[in-house]
Amino acid sequence: MTVYALGTVLTAIPLSTATAGWRRRRLLLTAMAGFAVANTVTALSTSYPLTMAARFAAGVAAGLAWALLAGYARRMAPAHLQGRAVAVAMAGIPVALSLGVPAGTFVGKVTGWQTAFLVMTGLTLVLLAWIPAAVPDHPGHRPEKGSSPSMLGALKVPGVAPVLTVTLVFVLAHTLLYTYIAAFLDRLGMGGRADAVLLVFGGASLTGTWAVGALINRRLRA
Repeated sequence: MTVYALGTVLTAIPLSTATAGWRRRRLLLTAMAGFAVANTVTALSTSYPLTMAARFAAGVAAGLAWALLAGYARRMAPAHLQGRAVAVAMAGIPVALSLGVPAGTFVGKVTGWQTAFLVMTGLTLVLLAWIPAAVPDHPGHRPEKGSSPSMLGALKVPGVAPVLTVTLVFVLAHTLLYTYIAAFLDRLGMGGRADAVLLVFGGASLTGTWAVGALINRRLRA
């Protein structure tokens, strides 16, 4: 988990900058292909260093995809539906957490953890066939030479720093609780109900995402 996260943290911003001029669908397909290869190597590897390298590569691919998805979804939608499009695209997160993680854990317990990774590879291959057929393409953005904004410059834009701080604190708290949810429930005498808790969690997340999608274009600050 740590190596995967490092792959995302260390490369998401540099890679997003380096690939800013790529067409969006090509970039999404590249990220998905990298994710498929990394998960396949993870499942088949018998070498610990190779497995760690594959997890790092998976984090790189995931970070590139996350950096791309919200903006890509926004560009597909008309102006009055752009906020809702982002909310719909990000609904994949609570679905993955509430349904995908328990399903992957179940598959891993029944058939072995390698099978869970191979199942993810299979799902990614379905995406690689589906994206060219269903997702409209958009050009990248090539800034004029010397005009690319710096990280510090972006942080000086009014509102960016507080929004980033809220995101950091919220995601940190969310990830800590989610990662150690089983231990937390054990302390409460609910160790056998993690599946039910995750299902309620996912349902609440989807409800929140729906509410945001309904209101975001009219009352963004609120």
